[in-house]
Amino acid sequence: MPILQTPRITLIGAGSVGGFVGLLLAQIARFKPMLLDVFDPDAVEAKNRINQIYRDTHLDMPKVIALADILHTHSSMDIRPLTDRADAATPLVGIVISAVDSMQERINIFEAIRYNAGITLYIDSRAGERLGVIYALDPRDTDQVEAYERYLHPDTSGAPAPCAEPESNPFLFAMASAIVQLLQQHATTPLHRARKVLLNYQTAPIIQSSFLT
Repeated sequence: MPILQTPRITLIGAGSVGGFVGLLLAQIARFKPMLLDVFDPDAVEAKNRINQIYRDTHLDMPKVIALADILHTHSSMDIRPLTDRADAATPLVGIVISAVDSMQERINIFEAIRYNAGITLYIDSRAGERLGVIYALDPRDTDQVEAYERYLHPDTSGAPAPCAEPESNPFLFAMASAIVQLLQQHATTPLHRARKVLLNYQTAPIIQSSFLT
């Protein structure tokens, strides 16, 4: 199994998908050291226990602090919990994973990523009603940037956030698994075209992968 070769990863969003991504990265970090920066301004609420990885002891704690606490029980990975909201002015490097709910947040984040020579891979995950899409691209490549930007739109035309129900957890974990698989593929074969992965867990699980056109 390929192990990540890029030690610097930035995870933006420590909610449902972001928390599961963190768990998988912590497992990899047992064998390959990495630095994980996690951005999220929110605190853990009671409703978050339904479809996120947080426990009763984490209530009212900043999510990034709670996530670091959980991940350190799996490995000694180097985590920087950041309670700031990532936006167009945030300095970002390495691999960047977006696991936010708002399209406007995605637009702001991409302002900091577009043609940034220090970022080798950008992954944008979007989930709602057990339907998900993941975009992966090299933000230094003009063709990939232009292909991805066609999928940026106002919040009013976006999918709803995933429902807070325990039954959605297999879908959310599948989203995280697909994200980490894209990371591992990137370690050996960098993207030459922007990629899209579709997940449909409304009935029997369906996962499809294609290139953006």
